[in-house]
Parts: sequence; structure tokens; C-alpha cells
Amino acid sequence: MAETLAAAAVLTSGGMWKKPATAAASPLVGLLTPSGTWEKKPAAAAYQSWALLDPVVLEEGPAADSTGFAICAASDDREVRVSLRLAETPSPSYLQLHTNAEVHVKPMPLAADGDLLLIHMVVAVIRDPPFPSYEDNIFVYKSRPKPAMGCLQLLPQFPDHAAPVRHTGIACRGKDFVVAGFHTSVIGDDETGLLSRFSSSTERWDVLDLPIPFNPKKGLYKFIWESDDMFALDGLMFWVDYHRGMINCDVFADSPVLQFIQLPGIDIWDQDHDYTRGCQLPQAYRTVGVSRGEVKFVGIDDGLFGTKKTSGFKITTRSLKWTDLKWVKGTVVQVDDLWSLPNFRHLPLPSWVPKHPVVSKQDSNIIHFILRGPQSDAKAWIITFDMRNEVLKSFRLFTNELNLVFEDYDADTKKIFCDTPFISCDFDHPSNSTGTSYN
Repeated sequence: MAETLAAAAVLTSGGMWKKPATAAASPLVGLLTPSGTWEKKPAAAAYQSWALLDPVVLEEGPAADSTGFAICAASDDREVRVSLRLAETPSPSYLQLHTNAEVHVKPMPLAADGDLLLIHMVVAVIRDPPFPSYEDNIFVYKSRPKPAMGCLQLLPQFPDHAAPVRHTGIACRGKDFVVAGFHTSVIGDDETGLLSRFSSSTERWDVLDLPIPFNPKKGLYKFIWESDDMFALDGLMFWVDYHRGMINCDVFADSPVLQFIQLPGIDIWDQDHDYTRGCQLPQAYRTVGVSRGEVKFVGIDDGLFGTKKTSGFKITTRSLKWTDLKWVKGTVVQVDDLWSLPNFRHLPLPSWVPKHPVVSKQDSNIIHFILRGPQSDAKAWIITFDMRNEVLKSFRLFTNELNLVFEDYDADTKKIFCDTPFISCDFDHPSNSTGTSYN
């Protein structure tokens, strides 16, 4: 079956692939209907309940199908315009940002919680001519306080000794939000936690030194923590080291206390051993996501990363039980079995290990993956898989929005996935976080 057909194909109730009547120029998406048929469905322009946000920011103004339009000033008092170009999953959505400020580091989304999105860029500002200063601009973007409109707030400048921007996220609770970053600080032969946070209720930053609950029996050793990811749930912030576990705290508390939760079913090493097998991109094979209040861990190949294997992979899900902070094993899917599934075997999708899992905000059994072959320039597909029922729900040929140009390179760069995980956003879960600047 031709690739162009399969990319927009539908699966009939009899398990046969059906070609749509006419071709379309819209993104190629196949969705599984309740009757078991595949139907071609273009990316939607309407406001969606949740989205897979590509971390690539489109440096452009709003289009006719954009939503959540908002304006504020950067730290140099120049205008910043933000909007959303939303698409129905599995198609990625995009943040649009246009400014006449002198941008030194390109804008990027850092994290999301509810309908709040944290955005960062670095602006060059001339305050002492002719020498520029480079200022971190962190914005809180509320995508939907009213239909089709948004609100945008620039936070005060980072305090000294704040956590790195890449380890900074956002959490909301009621009408308030907290922007919080975490990293470790080595003082002599000891290591402590540093929490920097901005509160919408106080409109101030503060920086706290917090003891880290080291516990070698649980895999938390000194001097080897590295945050790979972060997420929020009900005012708690979690920083994830995918080689060991999660450090979390209540960022709204007057005196936050750090807590460690070990990730399940993975190799954990001390300062003398390294079980990563040379893999420095754990986000490609592991994720922790939140779906309707459930914290879910997805591990591919039990942390072996597939550096040597070509078969025998499996995908395992586990849910966190809050009463005792233990992980409960969920479903296990043998990846080799995927290629023999009735609604998979006739597709030209590569028979390779899925990567970059993202948990659906609407159903914790639904996982989105990036699927591509072993070649570095292989075309990438976004697939949606029902883990519980072992059903491929949808697929889409991935197209990036980057203008990638490589000298003496003839491949189609628009189909290259750059190993940047999607950000899962739940825009229809209102945070009610307004802050004084939104009123």
C-alpha cells in the first residue's frame, strides 16, 4: 500500500484499509472510529480540550485560525504578542510569538499546568550604553480566561542563585500559581537542594535552601542527581531524574519539604557504577505524566534503552498509589507483537521501537509515541496507542516547523524529529490562576 494512502487511511470494521475518496492538502492523519474503521481527519482549528504542544515556537503573529491572543511588554518595554495554533491530537499544536524586542535566546515553552503555560526567552537590553545586558524574560501565559483571548504576564527578573531556567516549571492551586525551579548545590562535601519560586499572591521571588532526603537504599545518592523533566499536580511540583526517581514538594507551603519517590523497574546506580549503557537521552524511553489526577510512569524496554537490541522490546506502565507512594504495575505490551496487530500490519509504519511517550490527559491508557526507523534521517510518525486494549488508535506523519538546512544533505528535513519531547497541555482544565496582573 502506498505511503500517501496509508498516511490518510481508514480501517474498516472488517479489518480492511480503505482509501478516502479524495486527497487533501491538510496534515495526514488516520483516526480509528468506534466502529473500527480508519478515517482521514485533518487537524482541527477549533479550541481543543488538550494538546500536544511542540516545543518549537513559531516566531510569527496570529493567523486566522489562531486562538488565545495576548499582548504584554518584554523587559525592554517592547511588545510581545502570543497566540496558539491548536490542532487535534495526534497532530502537534504550536505556540506563536511575535516581538520586536532584540531576542538573544529564542523563546520556548518550559512547562504547563492547567491552562497556564510558562514561556522563556532572553532579551538583549541596553541599559548602560554601549554594553548590552542579557535578561531572562519569563512569561506566564493564560490561554483562555475568556473565549479566543488570553492573558500574558512578564515575571520580575530572576533573583541571584536561582535554579536554572530549564529546571523551572509552574504549578497552580485555586486562583494562585507558583513558578518554581529546583537544582542541587554542592557546599564542601555536602549537597543541598535549592528551590527558587515566584508566587502570584506575593508577587515576589524567594530562594530556599532545603535538605535533600538522600537514601541509598532507594537509589538517591549524593552528587549524581540530574533533573530531566518536571510536572505539577494539585500544587505539588515534581522534578524527575529518569535514571532514579522524582523529588517533589508543595511549592505553595511556607516551609516546603522535599520528598523522593523512586521510579519503578529501572536500574539505579551509585557514584561508582553507570547503568545507562551510554544512553544520554532517557526522555526518549521514559516519561511520567498526569492524567485526570493519576500519575503514570511509562518505561520502554525496562530501561535497557535498546542500544544493542533489535527485538524483544516491551512497554510497561505503572501508576502511583498515593496512600503508600508505591507503584502499581499496569499493562505490558511486547513491541514485537505490535507489528502483527490486525490494524497495524498493513501500514507502512516502521517496525521499530516507539519512543518519546506522552500520556494522554484524557485517558491514562492512551499513550502517544514517536515512531521512526533506525536511520537518523528516517521519517517520523506520531502514533496513538491504547495500552489496555492493544489497539492502534491513530497515526500521523510528523512534519516539523523548523527551517533546517544542512549542506550537502538531500533528505527531506521537514520529516525529521529533533528528539524534543512534546509538552502535554490541558487547556480546558481551568487553573483559575489570575494573579493581579490579569485582573
